[in-house]
Amino acid sequence: MCETLLQNENLNISHPLFWRASFSLIQKIVSNVDYKGVREIMKTCLEKAQGKEIAKTSLEKAQSKEKSEDLPTSFSSSELANVTALEQALKHILDRQV
Repeated sequence: MCETLLQNENLNISHPLFWRASFSLIQKIVSNVDYKGVREIMKTCLEKAQGKEIAKTSLEKAQSKEKSEDLPTSFSSSELANVTALEQALKHILDRQV
């Protein structure tokens, strides 16, 4: 489920409602994922934060026409909710007592 959300082409900062809902759902699901799965989810979350493409194969990358967007380095108050959603999900992943 998390993998599907993270690879969705609409999961970018241009779609703030989907972005926040996805990371909120990931935060709820991740405690039921095994260690290797959590590592992969964390890696993909960080890639999303850096705006890197997450296509599985080079063919998918070549076919992808939409470029991922980087998170901005400074935020307006309206953008803060997007960053907070990602931050909370990553904090939850890193908290091994969950």
